[in-house]
Amino acid sequence: MGGFAPINRVPNLLFNQSLLSGINRTNAELFRVSQQLATGQDLLRPSDDSARASLVSEIDSRIERGNQRLRNLDLASSSLATADAALSEVADLLRSAHSLALEQAGVTSNASERQQQATVVQSLLDGLLRAANRESVVGSVFGGTTPGQPPVVQFGDNYQFVGGTGSLTTDTSNVGGLPVTIAASNVVAGTSGRVQGSVDLQPQLTADTRIVDLRGATGGGVTLGRLQIQVGTGVPFDVDLTGSDTVGDVIDKLTFEIRQYEIANSVTVLGPGGISFSGTNLTVDAPNAGAEVRFLDIQGSSTARDLGLRFVPAADFDAVTQNGDAVNPRLTAATPISALAALTTPLDSIRLGLNAQSFDIDLSTATTIGDVAVAIEGAAEGLRVEIDSDTNGINVFNELSGTAQRALTITDVPSTNNSATALGIRSLNTATQISDFNFGDGVTVLSGNPDPTFNVDFEIVLPPVDTAPPGTPSTTIPIDLSPADMATVGTLLAAVNTQIDAALTTAGRPTTDLTAGLATGTSGLALIQDATITTPSSVDRRNNSTAADQLGFLNSTFDSTSNSLIAEDRSAVRVDSVFTHLLDLKEALETNDTLGIEVAARRLEVAIDDVTEQRAVIGGFDRRAQNEIRRAEDNAVVDAEVRSQIADLDFAEAAARFSQLQTQLEAGLRVTSLGSSLSLLDFLG
Repeated sequence: MGGFAPINRVPNLLFNQSLLSGINRTNAELFRVSQQLATGQDLLRPSDDSARASLVSEIDSRIERGNQRLRNLDLASSSLATADAALSEVADLLRSAHSLALEQAGVTSNASERQQQATVVQSLLDGLLRAANRESVVGSVFGGTTPGQPPVVQFGDNYQFVGGTGSLTTDTSNVGGLPVTIAASNVVAGTSGRVQGSVDLQPQLTADTRIVDLRGATGGGVTLGRLQIQVGTGVPFDVDLTGSDTVGDVIDKLTFEIRQYEIANSVTVLGPGGISFSGTNLTVDAPNAGAEVRFLDIQGSSTARDLGLRFVPAADFDAVTQNGDAVNPRLTAATPISALAALTTPLDSIRLGLNAQSFDIDLSTATTIGDVAVAIEGAAEGLRVEIDSDTNGINVFNELSGTAQRALTITDVPSTNNSATALGIRSLNTATQISDFNFGDGVTVLSGNPDPTFNVDFEIVLPPVDTAPPGTPSTTIPIDLSPADMATVGTLLAAVNTQIDAALTTAGRPTTDLTAGLATGTSGLALIQDATITTPSSVDRRNNSTAADQLGFLNSTFDSTSNSLIAEDRSAVRVDSVFTHLLDLKEALETNDTLGIEVAARRLEVAIDDVTEQRAVIGGFDRRAQNEIRRAEDNAVVDAEVRSQIADLDFAEAAARFSQLQTQLEAGLRVTSLGSSLSLLDFLG
């Protein structure tokens, strides 16, 4: 009884409530421990321990990020493994083709056998197409940025890459992105051969020229903001050019503010020319003395300088100085043809050769560079035009992998304005690199022999004039080319013409009898004869030099219209890819071309090395992925362990507490039962 003395003299209601409260607390704690034992979690809700809950939340985020990284790395590794397997198959196909080429290049093979082997090469092409379109978990591994479609399609006797440029990467955090598709310009799916634009088309300003398309007076573009205008010695006033989109918008705002100044101050500032543009410069006509115009930049702004209106050193626009500094607009699809200073005559037709066909494209209705691009791209499958804003020129791409006869050529149409040359897209011009001849093999010449006669690469045999007496001999012109002559077509023609002139002078003939130049109406080098010589010239190789053949003269034709011996064009443009090499081998086998078989074998050997290098690159990416997978898995184990230490339940301690709470609950129930049984008689007794 003594244990209940402190509460024996309280009302029964308070006594019962106190006991019930204790039992409820014990029950609640017992329930919580039961939940902990059932879930294995020490923290059941954030309110249990906010500090530990915050740590657990951060660790959970790290674990989720780590799991996502692991998924990304697994995806990248899987895709890279698929690409490696595809490249391995490609390498095997190329080795088979290379072995076949070496066998068929031998003297023991005959035309019939080589034609039969051409069918084997076709089966290798079919296998190559399947390998090029191999798919991984992300789609076509060689599809670049568009893996959802096969990247290589067969187009007649050609193969075309239709995938996206660049490659897709997956986020792998601290190692940067790992590729899950292979970039477009790879050894399997080559993108294109290019006719590099050789002319700066010199775009001029128009009212519609966009500000974003200006390089600016300093070459860093134009940033529009606020500038100041000072008239004479007056107080400068602000003009806000923010939001202007075109050169016309800038001119309108500047003109409006100066006109307002004229009204407010009763002065005439601008002359008849006002604010306008000329060529690549903005112009300001301020002819009145005392009303010269100076443009200033406010602190933190370079708008006036970018627009070429603020001179360095400082100067005014006045009766003498009207042109600002050049702002150099970039060439864009919207650039009008009329705004191209390099075009001195209207555009008309250009002639394209592609896929063993020749056709003319009429550009006379084109009003913008974009119209020119659309006309060219729409002329044939596999053509793409790129506007090069850095060089202010246009490049034409041939995206078809085909044989040499199906390569791209662009030339002028006779009796026109030479629009291909004017646009800088003639495939063979004086700026063409000799190293680009023969699809990158260039031209090899003899040099270094002590006896000059052994350095002669070929001879040109020029017949006498038609009116010469019977028996008059032809003139033999030796051509000795040096490596220095083989830089460009221009340097080559200069060297050949120098030697032609010397030989003709020695023979007592006028130098106008023969000139080396470019063919008209077709693409190729040409030996142009005087009109008095209608018998065709000929070219013969000397000292086993391959130069005449590599320049196309051994496969030349005589054009009576231009009275020219026209060499086969060896500067045609096509995609340099494994498809091209196999197509070359197939054609050489079908035509019993031993030299063509040898060339194809050499290019296949190079392609095999390229595939090996590509596999090495992919292997490096995969090794990075595997290393990161192991590191991510280790980090995941550490994070899980730390989380467990913070949030997981200590089962031994919880079981002991559970047992203790059970005992405590039982004791509370007994005390409550005992207390409830006492009455007044217990006190009176």
